[in-house]
Amino acid sequence: MNNPVSYAFVIDTDAYTGLFYRELCAYCTGLIAEDLVGAEAAPYFHKMHFEYVNLFRRAINPVPDTDGEARPATMWPTQGRFNDGCGNFFEDEDFEEVVDRCKFNMKWPAYESVAIHFHIKPTENMLDLMMARAYGFAHAPITNNDVKPFKIKGFALITMYLMEERTEL
Repeated sequence: MNNPVSYAFVIDTDAYTGLFYRELCAYCTGLIAEDLVGAEAAPYFHKMHFEYVNLFRRAINPVPDTDGEARPATMWPTQGRFNDGCGNFFEDEDFEEVVDRCKFNMKWPAYESVAIHFHIKPTENMLDLMMARAYGFAHAPITNNDVKPFKIKGFALITMYLMEERTEL
C-alpha cells in the first residue's frame, strides 16, 4: 500500500454538524478558516493550551470547500447513518422501514460528524486534547448559531491514501 497522504480526526455526534463544525474545530485546535468562522471559540483554546497552537498550526491540512476556501475542518458523513433527504437521520439498518419517506427513495449522507484534517499524523497528546475539548464544546457550544448541547458518540482517526492505477494506451 502507498504511504499515507493525510489524516482526518473524526468526531461523531448525535447532531447535524453544519451549524457548528468550524467552531468545534476552533475550540479543539485554536485554528479557524479563512472566513473567520470560529473566531469566538479559538481564544478559549489559546488561553488554556497556548503551547499547542503552533503544533496544530504546523500539523493541520486545510482543505478547500466547494467555494475553494481553505478550512481546517469539514462536515463528514457519519458511518452507519443516513439522512432521508429531508433532514431526518436514521441507522443504516432502518432503511427498509423508512425508504418510502426518503426523497427519491434513497439514502443521503448523514453529516453528524466533523473531520479535522492533518497532513501529519496527530500525536497521542494532540488526540487526547482534541477529544477532551470536544466533550467540553458539546456540553456548552460556543457558536453564533442556535446550537443546543449535543452528545459525542465517538472518535476515529482515518488514514487516507492516494491510490494510483496506470492504464497503458
